Amino acid sequence: WRAMLYKARVRQAMQLGDLEAFDRFSQILVEVGTEMAHMPTLAFALESQVTVSFERGLWSDMVRHAESRLALEPGEPSRDALALRQWALAMRHFYQGQIREAFDALGEGAPSVHERPRPAIWVRLAEAKVHFLITLGWTKQGHVALTELREATGQAGEASHTLMADLYAALLAGQAGLPEVWLE
Repeated sequence: WRAMLYKARVRQAMQLGDLEAFDRFSQILVEVGTEMAHMPTLAFALESQVTVSFERGLWSDMVRHAESRLALEPGEPSRDALALRQWALAMRHFYQGQIREAFDALGEGAPSVHERPRPAIWVRLAEAKVHFLITLGWTKQGHVALTELREATGQAGEASHTLMADLYAALLAGQAGLPEVWLE
């Protein structure tokens, strides 16, 4: 029951945007999962820690947590664990100015139609690619990447993901010289 309680607290803190509580409860959940030797709880907790590190811009911590998550699955790791690590690596590389390495990491994490990670992780990968392309001013490639982001957000089925994709579409429109789209 402790694991269920702290999972609920982590989810609530995330929904409320309370990063401090999100971090605190996910750290507690790592301890609970470790004590119980319960891999699904530990996986959830480590993925939460990846998200906390992302929100704080702690790229090396993000990679460390993602690699810990991957280590929970010796042998043949899941597509989710692999894609989460690639997303973390891409973010670290990008924000350290290693643009080629960032895109290489996204390419290695890119889901094939038959081996996609769960929608929430697929959204992270697709969103990172769109974000990188917009930041670099690569509008044409950004539009192509936006198509995948929209497909991923459709699979995720969360309004916040759809809104994020709409915001990126507006940014791309502005870069393409169509600022009136921002007003729609």
